[in-house]
Amino acid sequence: MRRLFILMLLFMSMSLTNAYGQHPDLMNWYDTIKNTFSSLRNTENILIKKEVLYNGSIIPVAQGNLSYCGEHGKTVTIPFIYSYGRIVVEKSIFERMISEIKDSSKVSVYIAFQPIRISYEQKKEEGLTAVLFDVRKRNLNDLYLNNDKILLLKSYWAIAAIDDCYKVSFMDYSLGGWYYHIPYKNKKKIRLEKKLDRLSFKQYHRGFNLLNYF
Repeated sequence: MRRLFILMLLFMSMSLTNAYGQHPDLMNWYDTIKNTFSSLRNTENILIKKEVLYNGSIIPVAQGNLSYCGEHGKTVTIPFIYSYGRIVVEKSIFERMISEIKDSSKVSVYIAFQPIRISYEQKKEEGLTAVLFDVRKRNLNDLYLNNDKILLLKSYWAIAAIDDCYKVSFMDYSLGGWYYHIPYKNKKKIRLEKKLDRLSFKQYHRGFNLLNYF
């Protein structure tokens, strides 16, 4: 019941926010959340504790998917809603992934943030609206199995972005590290890596305020 209640709160907040912005990109983003929400509320779902931060700020709501190479080379996609420190996914599909692939297998994570914010008080905001990177299946499995034992500072993706490049620092239940997305080569790629390292250190080296899991 608690999980469904959280989803219901998210759905109501989406409906209220729709009144403040009518840009097509924004509406498409809300439509995706609405469709995912409708599917999740009719199935058994699970929560994975994971904080998402972008350029030093907490992301309260997002949508996205997990995808992996399943049997016979077929790509399997698992839609999710991210809401206030929780990733909500359909339990049966997630558990099928856990049983189908090896611990070392890669799982792609796609997260889409609110693309633009428009209201009477705010101007249109430009910037990065989605990230894509790989995680290992064992990391997701650890989070799933140890869901009730995770300390707040042990489960997050912290994103630092410069234009179309970004660095995702992560901490899972048993492992931490980082990923880069830099669509350039040679010296330019090296320079951007260093810039992202400095930016990420500046944004997160003093820690950050995490949302409460309730």
